[in-house]
Amino acid sequence: MRHVPLTDQVWREDADERERLVKRAILDHYRSQNGWVPAFGAIIGYTLVTMAGYLVDFGFPFDLIGDRAGPMRPVERLGEALLGTKRGDTRLTGLLKDVPIKMIRVDRHQ
Repeated sequence: MRHVPLTDQVWREDADERERLVKRAILDHYRSQNGWVPAFGAIIGYTLVTMAGYLVDFGFPFDLIGDRAGPMRPVERLGEALLGTKRGDTRLTGLLKDVPIKMIRVDRHQ
């Protein structure tokens, strides 16, 4: 619920076109969600995650209208979801591990 999917085309474009596509995705997401993410609250910004790190990832912040809002910054990772039928059963967790993730992260109101 806190991720906005992007097409692979975004990563093949030059910087100006990439920002235009990201802006469009942000505007569409914000409007479709009415500025709200269930269970998290009001959307206060977006972060385009561009580089995976060890304990944190890195990305560029964007405001609610899709304009860049500052330099690259560390991005807190969301907790890892575990798949299984019983508490502590993680047998299914690694099934999607090697699937590349391309997204915009929705920043939530604390």
